[in-house]
Amino acid sequence: MKTLLLVALNVLWLACARAELGVIGARVTRDADGKVHVAISSSDADEQRKDVTIEEAAAILRNAKWGGSSVLVGIVAHGIPVQDYLPLLNAVSENSVLDLAFVEGVRPSFVNDNIKKGIEQ
Repeated sequence: MKTLLLVALNVLWLACARAELGVIGARVTRDADGKVHVAISSSDADEQRKDVTIEEAAAILRNAKWGGSSVLVGIVAHGIPVQDYLPLLNAVSENSVLDLAFVEGVRPSFVNDNIKKGIEQ
């Protein structure tokens, strides 16, 4: 999962480097006690964080400036319900320089079922 995030961020970074776009990746995890944690990887060193709360991560995204450049944001949250990382999505939508590039999470079973049916037909 961590490797997938790093690969996706590298691809986005390479695609954006020529266009002067920034990249932010957020990896959402849950510890043994059930607490949700976020690690933020960013092409801006000031935004790099490990093991912060959802609220802290949302504040970082909400306040990202980037000097007017566009920033692509990717979120990886396997096994985490959407309501637990919804503040991150809201923060992206509230910041005009941020564009959501992807959200990678658990795919609902009906999506898998529909894909399987499409392949079988």
